[in-house]
Amino acid sequence: MHNNGTQTKPVLTDEARLSLERAFHIFEEQGKTLEKAYAELQRKLNEAQLSLAEKNRELAQKVTEIENMRERLAGILESINDAVFLVDTASGRTDMANKAASELFASMEKAEIALLQNPDIDTMIKSGNTVKNSMVIIKGRYDKYNFMVSVIPLHDQGPVSGVLVTIKDLSELASLQERVSREDRLAALGRVAASVAHEIRNPLSAIEGFAVLLQRDLKDMPNQQRLAAKTIYAARQLNSVVSNLLNYTREMKSDAALCDLRYLVMESLEFVRPMADDHKVEIKIEMPASAMHTRIDPVQFRQVVSNITVNAVEACPMRAGGKIQISGKLEDKYLFIEIEDNGGGIPDSKKKKIFEPFFTMKEGGIGLGLALCQRIIESHGGEIYECGEDGKGAKFVIKLKQENSEK
Repeated sequence: MHNNGTQTKPVLTDEARLSLERAFHIFEEQGKTLEKAYAELQRKLNEAQLSLAEKNRELAQKVTEIENMRERLAGILESINDAVFLVDTASGRTDMANKAASELFASMEKAEIALLQNPDIDTMIKSGNTVKNSMVIIKGRYDKYNFMVSVIPLHDQGPVSGVLVTIKDLSELASLQERVSREDRLAALGRVAASVAHEIRNPLSAIEGFAVLLQRDLKDMPNQQRLAAKTIYAARQLNSVVSNLLNYTREMKSDAALCDLRYLVMESLEFVRPMADDHKVEIKIEMPASAMHTRIDPVQFRQVVSNITVNAVEACPMRAGGKIQISGKLEDKYLFIEIEDNGGGIPDSKKKKIFEPFFTMKEGGIGLGLALCQRIIESHGGEIYECGEDGKGAKFVIKLKQENSEK
């Protein structure tokens, strides 16, 4: 109200004043409680930040330790000479492979072999069972590989999620063991041959000498002289057998030189053509235009080609369309000479024996020709094998490493 132009202040009742005082008191208490809660929250936040920082430091330390361990494991894995694969069993995909595995994959691809898709290895991987040191032989296009395979299943708190595959290439070791075994047999055979040669050659020389004298004295008796001539021939043939046996068992010495196989093949056939012409056997030659350089003893190589070609001529139908195909080719740093005939071929049951000493399929043969051919080719780091079809003719393949003529 206005009284005489002045403004009067409102007057609070005692009840209103007490209510206002209680409200301020409550507000002040709640403010203090809020301050305490804020202080406690700030304290807990600081503690949480300290704990989080500590956890981050521990986590960073763990990550560093894991990375260091991973690097050490990777270094160990790369230093292992055996091929190591980690294979996902669900997809069949290779998730990890060390350097040795990558190199093995590369060599297998060149040999046209899907290594992990090999039936034997694939069965081991899919079985989910632990397999230790299982021997697996894989035949490539031109080579044979011997592997020792181990498979370890990996469990991730449940079924098998993958397998760890280790593969050890034993091809070189197997080849060396086979060679040592062959050399041991040759050494034993050599001792026998030397003894036999000593016991046979002396009386054989006497037989031949007396037969020569007898042939001379029987010049007026043609029939008896012919028998004496056969005795001389038989004695000389037996002496040749003994000489071949000694040559086979002796250490193979080669006078290797850089040669073009095309010309050596042509030179070898000069000695065989008269026999082929007499048997009415046609010889066809197909050689590449580029040089086929390798390091080999030319005399020994001509001996190999001549020996195999003579066998082919004898295997062909006499005067009935006999044919021999001799071809050369270069593939993946290897040289191949193939000699194929249209004779009766070699039965599958006998293919593994044809290079064994004294095994022969020819009447009157002694079984040292192909054995000697194998020794000559292998002494030059090559291979010789037969891959013809039974009944469709024999096919011998000589494989040698190509050598750059500029070296």
